[in-house]
Amino acid sequence: MIARIWHGWTKRIDAKTYENMLRDEIFPTFAARHIKGYHGAELFIREDDNETEFVTLLRFDSMDAVKEFAGADETREVTGMMIGGVTPFALPETLRLYIDERVMARESVVIGGGDRSSKIRIAPQAFLRLSNATVVAQLANERPQADSG
Repeated sequence: MIARIWHGWTKRIDAKTYENMLRDEIFPTFAARHIKGYHGAELFIREDDNETEFVTLLRFDSMDAVKEFAGADETREVTGMMIGGVTPFALPETLRLYIDERVMARESVVIGGGDRSSKIRIAPQAFLRLSNATVVAQLANERPQADSG
């Protein structure tokens, strides 16, 4: 058995929304793909004073199943684009696009241009034109500062 573990954190005030998104949208989407060798997802939640941690555990019986779940073939099938070039502006509207609110505060961001050799610099406000885009508070953690010691 292979277990893939993912950690996410959010403010306690946003925890129920985040939990519902995982249970009602994301996990059912995984299950609906009927990947041979995928054995489901489990969600663990830990609260502290200021934030809530979400730990997801995805179970697979082989690396082939993991590759089918997150591999290049699946990416091309779902998006019509190659890994390394996926652009949010050409995704099927049925795919949800979640954007951390801190991305929206940047002057510009670089995204895939539809193939591996193309990148596009845009103002993040352009994401707001996409009907499948949702800006989420504290979707991702900030990168820890490297030790200079």
